[in-house]
Amino acid sequence: MELFPGRASAGAQIDDDLLQAIAAKQNHPRIWEHLAWLNPANWCGGVPTAASDVVIPAGKTFYPIIVTSLPVAHNININLGGSITINGTGTLSNTGSWTNNGTLTNNGTIVLNGTVNQSFPGGGATGTIPAMNNLTANNT
Repeated sequence: MELFPGRASAGAQIDDDLLQAIAAKQNHPRIWEHLAWLNPANWCGGVPTAASDVVIPAGKTFYPIIVTSLPVAHNININLGGSITINGTGTLSNTGSWTNNGTLTNNGTIVLNGTVNQSFPGGGATGTIPAMNNLTANNT
């Protein structure tokens, strides 16, 4: 990452917490960190809103398990090796598009409720969807 374009960094090291704080201030995607979707400590940049792009990366010990109807996001990107599970009581609403290159298990409900065209599970996506219970298109 080049912090000061055009200047040599001379091998400077930057703390992960500082990088996360910078990303949050610049409205970068929310990056998954732990287990509960609604816990702000589990996201780089805070709990996603309907305007937030989210990234579910590979290499995490825990991945989101959605059990309520409150989780929302704009664009959702599940990286290869990442996963999202929506339990029977859970709902994940999004206003943008999906890119699933990991695993999406939907035993609950996915709601596409944007105001423009949305794509699901995403063009060119290579991920798997081992379970699909409810998919609701409520696009206005």
